[in-house]
Amino acid sequence: MLNAVLCVRDVVRLRVNHLRWLLRVWGRPKLNSVLRLWWELCVRWGRPAVIPGDAQLTVVLLSYMRPQNIEPIVRASLKCEFVSKVVVQNNNPDIDILQWVKVEDPRLRIYNSPTRQYAGARWSVAAREGASYYLAIDDDIFLFPSQIARLFERLMADPSVPHGISGVRQATHLVRRDENVDVLCQLYLATAEHVRRFHELLGRLEAEAPEEYAIAQHYGDDIVISQCGESQPRIHNVGLIPMCSSSYTKGVALHQLEDFPRDRLRLLQALRQLNLCCPYRDASTVCIAGSLGPGHLVKEKQTSRDSVKTEFQNSPPPRKHHHARKVH
Repeated sequence: MLNAVLCVRDVVRLRVNHLRWLLRVWGRPKLNSVLRLWWELCVRWGRPAVIPGDAQLTVVLLSYMRPQNIEPIVRASLKCEFVSKVVVQNNNPDIDILQWVKVEDPRLRIYNSPTRQYAGARWSVAAREGASYYLAIDDDIFLFPSQIARLFERLMADPSVPHGISGVRQATHLVRRDENVDVLCQLYLATAEHVRRFHELLGRLEAEAPEEYAIAQHYGDDIVISQCGESQPRIHNVGLIPMCSSSYTKGVALHQLEDFPRDRLRLLQALRQLNLCCPYRDASTVCIAGSLGPGHLVKEKQTSRDSVKTEFQNSPPPRKHHHARKVH
């Protein structure tokens, strides 16, 4: 038994060392390109992802500045047999998302909003669909279908809290780990109860802290959904994930906006004052780190083997959301 454990340990060390060698030789952008090519092959010609049981997942995807990414993410989601519906909502009235998404599948729903909307609109979409389990994905990450399956299994194993792939704890951005965090980033697996709780918290904010309510709708919905479980949300290591090259581009990535960390800190403080937060070990540092953007592969500052700390910049005055209309 001991020999088997030691053998597994050596294999893991070999894979980690090989990955480090690839990072040194290629650099993160080239490795990301290779991963994206492998992702494309798996999505187009790989086997569909399946899970035991008959549970079904609804995928919610918003489009604004990266319409070119929507169809690839849709195809990956539809490669999962347990995905019952993929809902795409375009929040940019200057773009017709139907010109970018040509997939034909009875599980796909596409909406064009006549007015500009923000990230918080995804939870209104989720509430409208009335499903039991949801996956909300940022439009700059490309999950393998097998990774979606593994994450969905984690949610079903513990539906008491939201789940994800990366998050923030005590001002540190954590990726490729299996542990609790303070705020999820990039991807959010939630139940119908979490979505109900999200709108309950949002209603309290709208009634008692309207400015912070607008922040939550603009780029703070991840902070709010992270408060909707019975305890802290949890992240999982599902391997490397290809990233969009614009994940850190100013004018595209929200976390590059000027007032981003300051406004998110205001939102967290409002949630604490209204007694709506989950218990944190160090709540005063959560929101600044919560402004972290994606850090899996591109342009990250490595502080330890699996943790990332990134500098942020801050956002124009947030606007409230509007309702979308369906496009046939």
